[in-house]
Amino acid sequence: MIDLKLSLALPHNLPHQGPEDDHLVERLVRARDHIYDANVTCRVPPFTTDAMGPIVDPTGAQMHVADALRLQARTGVRVSGLFNNIYVPPTQENLELFVRGLEPLYEQGLRSITVPHTLWLKFGLIQRRFPDMTLKSTVLRRVRSGQDFWNLAEAGFDYVMIDRLALRDRRVLKQIRAAQGVFATRYGKRVVLAALVAERVCRGDCPFWEEHYQHTMTHPDAGSVQKFEAVFETPQSYSCKKFYNPFSSPILPPFRADLAEVAEFFDVAKWNGRVSGVPGLDVSLDFLDDLLRGDGELVPYTASWYTNQLRNYQALPSATLLGKWRKVTKSCGFQCWGCSLCTELEHAMRTDLVERARGPGPLLRGLVRPGPPRDPRGARPATRRKRAARAR
Repeated sequence: MIDLKLSLALPHNLPHQGPEDDHLVERLVRARDHIYDANVTCRVPPFTTDAMGPIVDPTGAQMHVADALRLQARTGVRVSGLFNNIYVPPTQENLELFVRGLEPLYEQGLRSITVPHTLWLKFGLIQRRFPDMTLKSTVLRRVRSGQDFWNLAEAGFDYVMIDRLALRDRRVLKQIRAAQGVFATRYGKRVVLAALVAERVCRGDCPFWEEHYQHTMTHPDAGSVQKFEAVFETPQSYSCKKFYNPFSSPILPPFRADLAEVAEFFDVAKWNGRVSGVPGLDVSLDFLDDLLRGDGELVPYTASWYTNQLRNYQALPSATLLGKWRKVTKSCGFQCWGCSLCTELEHAMRTDLVERARGPGPLLRGLVRPGPPRDPRGARPATRRKRAARAR
């Protein structure tokens, strides 16, 4: 058993009645002692969009929150309103507007929110108006040291998101955990630490990660449900879609022993999948079930992101390289500038699988013969030489 609670992501198409609704309620009730909360998309002025975009219009968002609060009443799983647009100015006027809009939701039973601004907690208005509200930080306010954690905890946050890069830096994780302990001793308050389960098809060393969300939340079409997909995907064309390699992505470890080790440094695993629908919520509950009762070497969900889901990896020639990757990535901190291990491993595993498919054994469909490892600049070596020749 891996002792973590899960912060779920509620989809926008929650069922209202029927077998699907009964199934969801039953699963949530059964797992609620191991669920920290369930995040829900909220639209309260001045927050008209968030890092995942408009997804639903304001009217749809109100209905969605009402559905989520009904689910909270039926299951006992706390709902948490998500406000993570850090590009909304943290002015006193915006804070007062936000508090006025939040009051009806508080009266309806909302008792947890993500607040994007530390300064607002320093003002103290949210705490005075909503004394029973759990206040959570956003992963967009990057916590990469014990001091970063301390600053947020001292401001009044009850729950702090660890930066995704810290998942591969044991020194940083130990420092943040130590700061959590000292804060609890000094102030008598244990602030919860949380980490993302997986950053969707994203590079750990992505040069545009922060700018991607800035582009998403400040674009003129950011509030358009129809146009948002193009807005969100534009930065991906220059990063994630071009360079994606699961071995260099900020995903919790696929090996159970490695996951148990890193899980010692935080309390909650946050699921990010509000756009995945009810099937995505089922997958998150399957992941939780496996954390509590699974005993296989691999964790099915986190392993599913990798080549061939890492099945039968022991029989591949690249198994030795995989062992090296497991060791190095515990403390590499995604400092990829002088390392090509993740690229080499992804290429080696695909090559091994193609060679296995040619010989005796199960046919592995959908695989193509891989080319040489991609250069960090994007193009393969031969392609760069052809481009250079044409330029001459």
